Amino acid sequence: MSIFTTGGILRNTLQPAFLAYLASNDLNVTGNGAAYTLGTNTALTEVFDQNSDFNTNGTFTAPLTGRYPLFTTTKITGCTIATTFNLGFTTSNRSYQYLYTRTASSSDQTPALSIFADMDAADTATAVITISGEAGNTDDLVGAANAQTMIAGYMAL
Repeated sequence: MSIFTTGGILRNTLQPAFLAYLASNDLNVTGNGAAYTLGTNTALTEVFDQNSDFNTNGTFTAPLTGRYPLFTTTKITGCTIATTFNLGFTTSNRSYQYLYTRTASSSDQTPALSIFADMDAADTATAVITISGEAGNTDDLVGAANAQTMIAGYMAL
């Protein structure tokens, strides 16, 4: 429903917008090159989901053709020698990637990615993390109430 405020600002309560986070740790999801889609093993917790276009399995479905800013952050722990971190969005139209490399280290990492995606009606978007360099898929995604691992987006145009 559209509402004009007294200042003339249009608010549309059905405008697609969502924010969801990982509430508890997701263990042993990547590390040896496995691609992991956020929300696959552990359902995400929705903060809000205007228009009900987001599924807690991590999939956003565009209700209309338009331009969508999408955001994700993943806090990774359990790294021992991981050297390559690839955070991305996979949409029906294309994939977007942020690749980060480092020397072998046991420090936690928190890659983040923001994109501006063109999406057609019924296109989907998911956030994917791939870590390489470990002997096995032993790296964990940190989940907590303060949204250390999260996904968000909205329709801009």
